[in-house]
Amino acid sequence: MHVCLWQGHPRPTVGAQPRPRGLRLCEAASCGSAHCGPRARRPPGTECTLREEEAAESWLLPTLGRDGVEGIWECRFPSCSPPVHPLFSKSHSVTFQHFLELLVDRRDFLRLGAVGAGAAAFAPLSACAPDELPIAGHFPQGIASGLHSPTQVVLWTRVDPRVSAAPSCTWEVASDPAMTTVVASGTAPVSAGADHCVKVLVGGLAPDTNYWYRFTADAMQSPVGRTRTLPVAAAPVGSLKLAVTTCQHYSAGFYSAWRQISQQPLDAVLFLGDYIYENSMGPIGVRSEPIATCKTAEEYRAKYRRYKTDPDLQAAHAAHPWMVIWDDHELWNDHDSVEIATQQARADAAHEAWFLYQPVWPIDHFQIYRSLRWGNLADLALLDTRQYRGTHLDDGLLFTEMTPELADPNRSLLGSTQRDWLLNTLTAAETDNVAWKLLGSQVMVSPIRFVDLDTPEERAKNPGLVRHAGLYTNTDGWTGFSAERDVLLNHLGENEIGNVIVLTGDYHAFFQADVRQDYDDDTSPHVLTEFVVSSITSTTLNLVEQVIASANGGLLAAHPALNFSNLDLNGWGLFELVASKATMTFYGHDSKVNETPRPIARFEVPSGTNRATRLPL
Repeated sequence: MHVCLWQGHPRPTVGAQPRPRGLRLCEAASCGSAHCGPRARRPPGTECTLREEEAAESWLLPTLGRDGVEGIWECRFPSCSPPVHPLFSKSHSVTFQHFLELLVDRRDFLRLGAVGAGAAAFAPLSACAPDELPIAGHFPQGIASGLHSPTQVVLWTRVDPRVSAAPSCTWEVASDPAMTTVVASGTAPVSAGADHCVKVLVGGLAPDTNYWYRFTADAMQSPVGRTRTLPVAAAPVGSLKLAVTTCQHYSAGFYSAWRQISQQPLDAVLFLGDYIYENSMGPIGVRSEPIATCKTAEEYRAKYRRYKTDPDLQAAHAAHPWMVIWDDHELWNDHDSVEIATQQARADAAHEAWFLYQPVWPIDHFQIYRSLRWGNLADLALLDTRQYRGTHLDDGLLFTEMTPELADPNRSLLGSTQRDWLLNTLTAAETDNVAWKLLGSQVMVSPIRFVDLDTPEERAKNPGLVRHAGLYTNTDGWTGFSAERDVLLNHLGENEIGNVIVLTGDYHAFFQADVRQDYDDDTSPHVLTEFVVSSITSTTLNLVEQVIASANGGLLAAHPALNFSNLDLNGWGLFELVASKATMTFYGHDSKVNETPRPIARFEVPSGTNRATRLPL
């Protein structure tokens, strides 16, 4: 028998969100989480009793809820017998560093500036099989679509094998939301090998046109979703409106940002990576995520199955077509090409799960970098800054010095093939007179340098000083591949490629910066503008960056300066484009309390300037 403690209001079903939010503490998080509360489904032999309203014992973490505690339910259940996690031992002393390591990944932990060599890593929370999701009809993961070409769209769904044994399902595309005028239809296989996911590339459609679609299995229809085709490459296009999003750790918060996005009049959603997290926040998470760490194909697939049951995420997928790329957590934190080669089976399982569950049509094996042309208005180059990158060099505890190793011209973030493709794509867009050149980058291009050592005075003392010398943070981004960043910036400047905007995720913070061709030369021209959007839910613990004096009252100025930062809020960005200007509005909120994001900053980039101006809200 094992104990599950639910502090807060009892949770009626496995898939429900506790409202108000409480904290579940289980000896076996993945075994007990489904059985907490008086109305939950429990295996035979489970005994649940409500303790009187009382203060939790001292060894329990305090509730993370803001609305008080109704009571503490204690459930004893016989479902499995994993080892007791040390966090739940009355004799165990939970140190601050232990708490932080459970809360954040390694890179985020270093951002906090914690002192010492670091606490011992927590063991997996459970050796049991993941909680089974409740049955929720034929299409429990909803539907989705992806932008693909002027005449094609990608449609996606999943059929629950516990409900249907059908070997195929039908799909329909219509020119109206009532699905009265069907313009394309067909059948698609449903197989266990694809985890019962269905993905269809529908062709023969009209360019720059909205369509609606649905699936049917066993005469049961899915919800209706909206999708659209791209404009023809050279066609005149008046506008583009995107939701720019990233980083949606399921256990870190609620998806109220997706609910808001689903209600926006958008052309599409751009998702910049970390759709799933291979790890779980365990008992301090806002929501239950049974799998502690993904290592197998089934574990990665189970993550997608759980994430995609969220109704707000489903609503955003149904409302808009998506453009999706991965970052690191779809595999594991801070991986690189060397680590992939040493853990090839795990990497293949993770990549395959991503392709099974995302509305993206394969290009060449696991290649995801690609470009999408939005008529004559914009060219969007979507990057892969993970799969081909060189070895990750360790960050310093607080700051990292720009060393010859980090500045090595042989180090590559993109790999030579993707780098050449990117430079050629940018040149072609400029040659074709495309108004705006957009880059979707998982990681930040702009440097965050706290101490500038590449000054005339320092270089006079040391002529051999490394280029862009100084103390930085975030060498996981383009700063860790400084020479390749210079290749990009020089290509833009030397070829006079204008109106370049980078849309970036990863950081769990909002930033805005304008980048010069040589950011150590104040006379060098600006060659790009960058907007970094914060996370949908993932933890925003950027304590080291709080010292930057970039519109947030920090102690040190960044060199070069950042025009804006907000390091505390989750959220997303509304990106609007016309020929004469680009506009970005940052929406921020605290995802842990399920509140609706609100506008926190707005910027405008006039055509021909490569510089952003902050606008009043």
